[in-house]
Amino acid sequence: MRTIGLIFLGIILCYFTIIGIWRTAYDWETRLPNQLETAGLESEVAIQWGEYNTAEIHAHSFSDALLGLGYVQGTLNAWTIALWRQAALGKLSEWYGAEAVEADRLVQILGLPENAQRARNNMNSNEAHLLQSFAKGIQLAWEDADHVHEFFLQNITPEPWEPWHTIVIERLIAWLSVPPDSVCNLGESVCTGSVKLDSMILVHGLESSSAWVLSTPQGPLLYQRHILGKAIPPAFMEVTLKVEEEFEVHGASLIGTPFFPAGKTNTHAWSILLHSPKAVQPAIVHGHGRQLRFSFDDREEIIFYHRSDTSFSTQGGQKMLFWSGLGAQSDIGAWFAVIRNRPTAFQLWRGDGILVSSDTSWAVLGEPEFVFPINSSGFVISNDSSAKTSSYYLSSVDVEAADPLKWITDTRSPWVASTLPSALDSLQIPSDAPDLIQLALNYLENWNHSFDEQSIGATIYNEWIKSEGATQEIAFANAVNRLSIKFGPDQNQWLWGRVHTDRRRFTLHGRPDSRLHAPLDFPVNGHESTMLWGGAQAADAPATWEGWTWLAPDQPQFVRKQHMNLHQTFGRYISSQSGSSVFLLPAPYLTTTILMPYD
Repeated sequence: MRTIGLIFLGIILCYFTIIGIWRTAYDWETRLPNQLETAGLESEVAIQWGEYNTAEIHAHSFSDALLGLGYVQGTLNAWTIALWRQAALGKLSEWYGAEAVEADRLVQILGLPENAQRARNNMNSNEAHLLQSFAKGIQLAWEDADHVHEFFLQNITPEPWEPWHTIVIERLIAWLSVPPDSVCNLGESVCTGSVKLDSMILVHGLESSSAWVLSTPQGPLLYQRHILGKAIPPAFMEVTLKVEEEFEVHGASLIGTPFFPAGKTNTHAWSILLHSPKAVQPAIVHGHGRQLRFSFDDREEIIFYHRSDTSFSTQGGQKMLFWSGLGAQSDIGAWFAVIRNRPTAFQLWRGDGILVSSDTSWAVLGEPEFVFPINSSGFVISNDSSAKTSSYYLSSVDVEAADPLKWITDTRSPWVASTLPSALDSLQIPSDAPDLIQLALNYLENWNHSFDEQSIGATIYNEWIKSEGATQEIAFANAVNRLSIKFGPDQNQWLWGRVHTDRRRFTLHGRPDSRLHAPLDFPVNGHESTMLWGGAQAADAPATWEGWTWLAPDQPQFVRKQHMNLHQTFGRYISSQSGSSVFLLPAPYLTTTILMPYD
């Protein structure tokens, strides 16, 4: 009995030890102070920490609010901010060794850190002050960074945060906003570096983001979908800023910056698509006055290149890059002007978006590549032509009867429903075709045009439209044969959710702690031609942030995203089996921290 009692006592002690370690390392609520003193504040700032990792910040001035925002981001998104900064400074190899040398090489020859510092020096005093306040907030959060388990796992202590680091992160995301293969004809060093950078940061697909505005009985409805890549850590953080006697904004801030791609106040609402296009043209510069030396495990490499404020090329390259990020400008003023409903031209970004005003009018911002009308009651904007299917869908919506949440999560494609019948009519499959071909055709003819997880017709259709052949019949047969080879001849196994996997990864390249940082696979529904983004093309960038709102004061900002709490009991299983969460801003708060100025 004594032995049993000791064993039982040991089990209890181990249990409470594990719970204590877990709460210390992972439960962020236990780490939040009730009150904290800091320099740089004009007056007291109240931070209410909300559900879904949101926050509501109450301040008497905009600069104090931005200090609070920096503190919130630095507390809840410390690893993402630190990783992005390390990448943007061209210093990833200090953490990850030779694996990151090619990414660092690209950042340094593009001059992202150098130009960010130049942009910081070109700011007016007010912009510099606001950037300084945001930087102080991040640094305040990092004064106790030991609790961040990613830092602990990799034995990393983040260096102090400087104001211009925000501008270099802005440049990094701007570079990633266009696919890596768009610069591959600039030379091997640029192509390999861009692909490596993309694979480590996992922020991509932004060029497929879209927004739309639609007239409804409640007023204009503004919706936006931002495509954000494959990373599990979020790229956006939802906050409410309440600046006394100035404004109240509900929206999503780009992590590492005080910039709001999505937001709403009592006077206006907006969506800004994160798109910074690059132009590649035949090279006209032959002199290369710069060089950088890089060391790899098995060799050293010297890169000769030309770079000005507008263009970049490598020695011997036949193409030249033209990109606004090569200059010394920043869009800090343009971002803050949107919040104050005084939109101005962007420089680093193109500034494509939609602005809805309190008088129910709306306007297109920037110069999006595509503007698709929704009958006479609105339009869809995007830099991806596939957004046309959204306008097609919305043109048939009964806005008086339908719930927007049902539109946004609909897996049926009216576009496919209108185009597939004629394609099937012209498809002449002979009666003596193999059973596998005949059965696949039968599935397709009886398909309801829905890209849901259990659909077989969706898989066959998607493979067919991508297939090549001398005739449609040959292309169809080739598609069926490929599916048979890859997934077996049993077509019951050709489920849409089985064929297309939404796999997301941690941006953690150091030592993993068991399975906690293993990739996560999510149920697949939807398609690029449906209102629900998923499957096929979307599998390359499954992480999305969606928001919608009416401008009426009593209407909140609705947010839909994949919210994960991996540290709860069975957290990985629950997160991988659950769909995206919908919540409102402002969200219910859980606890409060008061930031106090030093006396």
